Amino acid sequence: MLGQNPLLSHVFAIGLSLAIIGVVIYVTSSLNEQYTTFVAEQEVSQVCSIIRSAAGKTTAGEHLSLNDTIIAKITVNLPAKIANEPYRVRFIGKNASIETLSANVTCVLGYNATYRGSVPGGRASVSWTADKNGASIVELSG
Repeated sequence: MLGQNPLLSHVFAIGLSLAIIGVVIYVTSSLNEQYTTFVAEQEVSQVCSIIRSAAGKTTAGEHLSLNDTIIAKITVNLPAKIANEPYRVRFIGKNASIETLSANVTCVLGYNATYRGSVPGGRASVSWTADKNGASIVELSG
């Protein structure tokens, strides 16, 4: 840059450097957000599989028992948080709802039973009870 003021060259260099730093910060932030979303989706899918499996294992098979007694009970360790957010798993109808601050996901359980209960992340128990009419009740508790 022949004949150009050195101060002007420095201003251009500093401006270009700041623009590059801004682009790097934006790209890093965007990648972090996409990674967090991906991790959250995977963890929700894992929690859904754990709950579905526990409900399936408790209701499997034919059992004879007295009325209103627990026939089967499974204790599972769910993640404490999903993508660093607290969450809650609750049974709604014949589905399990996984509720976080940013999203709610519903998992279809597909077993013929009455579902009730909810639990935050962490240790949870899934139990199967037969009531006096012979109906199956699957309960989620902490």
